[in-house]
Amino acid sequence: MNVTGNGSTSVPVSGATTTPTSTPLFSDNFADNSKGWGLASSSGYSSTISNNMMTLADSNHKILDMAIPTSSNAPATYGDFEVSTTLTLLKADQNDSAGLYVRGDSKLGQGYFVDIFGDNSFDIVKIFADSSKDTFLVSPTNSPSINPVGRQNKLTVVAKGSKIVVLINNKVVSSISDTNSYTSGTIELFVENGRSSNGAQASFRSVSVYPAPGKLPA
Repeated sequence: MNVTGNGSTSVPVSGATTTPTSTPLFSDNFADNSKGWGLASSSGYSSTISNNMMTLADSNHKILDMAIPTSSNAPATYGDFEVSTTLTLLKADQNDSAGLYVRGDSKLGQGYFVDIFGDNSFDIVKIFADSSKDTFLVSPTNSPSINPVGRQNKLTVVAKGSKIVVLINNKVVSSISDTNSYTSGTIELFVENGRSSNGAQASFRSVSVYPAPGKLPA
């Protein structure tokens, strides 16, 4: 992604979230592909489910994304929600990342990317149909909450109205308000191969989506 600027109000915070107690809107521990993920592999990229994990890999310097499906195998749409995934960057440099793409669409023309990079940093990027308008809501920021390449991280994104809260390993690392926010869209897992390495790979052990909590984590 080529991004510039900063179009949000960002509040650096630290805290913890509570475990959701409501029924999940979606959950998968990748025991198999019974949920109907749109797996595919070709030259320079692959997406597989085996050994209780989904593994995404790309060496084309692009984004490989995998949308949460519905029972009809079409991408599901979510408005306000709390989504968590456990992921491990298996191969990544400082420009490679994996994470969650929320309130998105199938053409990567709207929504928010929440990246965890190979150098223990994260960011939040708001994207547009015209990619030249893509904007950092949170510029790449190192965080002691992030475990290094080869170790698992739990990434949680809470979206409620214009508010987006990001937690890494149960610690709030960013809380922002996007005035002209997207209101709904897909939730997707992704890996991105940046400009400087010959490939990026990440595994995902689980993903779950719950209704947005009554009170945002702080």
